[in-house]
Amino acid sequence: PRCTCAQQRRSVTLTTRRCIAACARMEGRVALGCTLPAAARQERRCRRRGMMRRHGAKHVVASKVLRLAVGALACAACLLALWPLATSVASAADLEESATSSSAVEMEESASAAVDSAFLGLPGVGRGTGQRALRAAMARYCRAAPAGSEGSAPLGPEGGESFELVQVQILHRHGQRSAIHSMSGARTNFSCALSEDRRHMLARWPACFEVASAQAQGGVLRREWGPEVEADGRTCKPGQLTDEGFRQLHDLGSQLRVAYEKLLPNLTTGLRAEEVYARTTDYQRTRASTAALLDALLGPGAGERPAPGRIRILAHEDKGQEPMLGTGLQRQFFGTNEAAADASATPVPVSPCPRATRLAARQHEAFRPAKGLRENLARALGEEVMRQTATEIADALYSAGCEGDALPCADRCISAAVAVRALDDADRHFCSRYTGHEGGAEATRLGFQPVLQEVVDRLMAAAAAATGGLAGGAAPKLVVLGGHDTVVAPVAAALGFYADCNWPSLASRIVFELWRSSPRDRSGAEGGVGEAPPPPLVGVRILLNGRLVTSAVPGCRGARGASERGVCPLERFAEAVRSLLGGFPSLSAACAAS
Repeated sequence: PRCTCAQQRRSVTLTTRRCIAACARMEGRVALGCTLPAAARQERRCRRRGMMRRHGAKHVVASKVLRLAVGALACAACLLALWPLATSVASAADLEESATSSSAVEMEESASAAVDSAFLGLPGVGRGTGQRALRAAMARYCRAAPAGSEGSAPLGPEGGESFELVQVQILHRHGQRSAIHSMSGARTNFSCALSEDRRHMLARWPACFEVASAQAQGGVLRREWGPEVEADGRTCKPGQLTDEGFRQLHDLGSQLRVAYEKLLPNLTTGLRAEEVYARTTDYQRTRASTAALLDALLGPGAGERPAPGRIRILAHEDKGQEPMLGTGLQRQFFGTNEAAADASATPVPVSPCPRATRLAARQHEAFRPAKGLRENLARALGEEVMRQTATEIADALYSAGCEGDALPCADRCISAAVAVRALDDADRHFCSRYTGHEGGAEATRLGFQPVLQEVVDRLMAAAAAATGGLAGGAAPKLVVLGGHDTVVAPVAAALGFYADCNWPSLASRIVFELWRSSPRDRSGAEGGVGEAPPPPLVGVRILLNGRLVTSAVPGCRGARGASERGVCPLERFAEAVRSLLGGFPSLSAACAAS
């Protein structure tokens, strides 16, 4: 019989015994370039040929039929055993979240299919199992689906209550950018050439937006909206928003405008500049992403605002003071922590939260890369990759992949299976960093409690204004916070809906919607004549990339309205954010604890 031995890279004719021995000796019992089942089939084929010589074909056919029957019975037993588990999981699923997120799922599948078709044409990416997994990972990362359930008014148990939207807060990641980290064999020359539409958009922004300091004085900062380029005028410097990145955030803004234009009546017909609060980290990719989102969200006329009515986009020059980067975590260097990777980042000599810093460092030390992964990469790309972190490697792969590049090649090309392992390792690193038991989860809750407290304070101010407790206009109607993957992921982790632990997609967002039941719809509530009607219900809906996740927040689990309406009572949400301090009375006390 003929046996193909992968290690020898040639076909050789062997006796039955030698064929079996050769297959068994191969590393991982891999034959014909396949996994163990293929090797086992090859071995059985060798044995069957020897059996046919001794016993004839009838015995072989009977044996084969018997094996097939046993396999069918085993499969039936597995299905019967798994059926109760599947039905119990289905019955426990939250019906409201499933219904409201259906449009987001459909949009995501559509976007994945579009990216899938693009990746099929890449060199070295075919239709095998590894290639399909790689295309799926790229489709998920390269763009979050813009359509979702934002703006869908919650309904009462019987549809008897109606709600009005009071405030929207959007925390988003920037769009597609050039790579921050390089890797041997991967693309380094990203194009920052902008389309005519994008150039026209940037030309009108000086009349629409201005960047101002978020620190005490609040003076105007001189910042460019366009990407920084090399001497050739086209090649991006590291971490610059590309033409596709501008488009992603503009598309997201257009989608959110449709979702909210009926619920915030003056969103597109005269929203005043003071009714908008916008802040970003001080990087070109985040400033420009936030401006692109606002340009589309505010609709026609945003670019013709007079200078006094320009919308201010705030930024902390001293990045150590920006709560979105994690209090006490700014100095930590974890993979593609985009703030720490920037050489211009202001060093923080003394951590503002030593306990968060200490816990995060302990979790960082506890992480171990996937066994053998770097050795596999080094054989193809050189020894330099051995010194790179999991997220640095994935950053280079994702950035090139979103541009439609083939897999990196140096001495030889890495396989799709190895690339998928590298991306999975980066997801595992993110999961460890923000939800790890060696200090990561606790550091995340403590370090990101301040930015979530900001969210709560604005929600409370808007709720008070809506019920007459504050003068009109004292609370913004629209809040936009522009950040990074290292903002979206830990905020989701702190609130309990980062279970998938995937690296956040480009242009991903978390939305906080403040809803208030309409007083006229509660006037018929039970009560005696002359009794005042009960106070209006005020609650928060939370969405991650258009998918309702309110009931995942620990303080909202089991709260009235959290499951059937997707609304968490504002007081319960505020208590959930306070609980991130771990029982300490203040942030300073929690940070000073040993």
